[in-house]
Amino acid sequence: MLASPLGLLLALLPRPVYDFYGRAPERLWGLSRLADQQLAGLTMASEQAVVFFAVFAFFFLRFLRDEEPALDLRRARA
Repeated sequence: MLASPLGLLLALLPRPVYDFYGRAPERLWGLSRLADQQLAGLTMASEQAVVFFAVFAFFFLRFLRDEEPALDLRRARA
């Protein structure tokens, strides 16, 4: 969950943050420093969003499953 804000920050910054890659002799896939940083930030934020959604869905469905018997008892009493 903590990587998501960092990923969004890296994706939205207008300048590259890390100087190390500016001095690198060869760029992977021909990406600029800024494009590489933005791609990494989007990857971090997306991965965290998927994990967060999966965990949320798991607990929400578990909550609904646990509430179903109580709902049936209320209907039987009415």
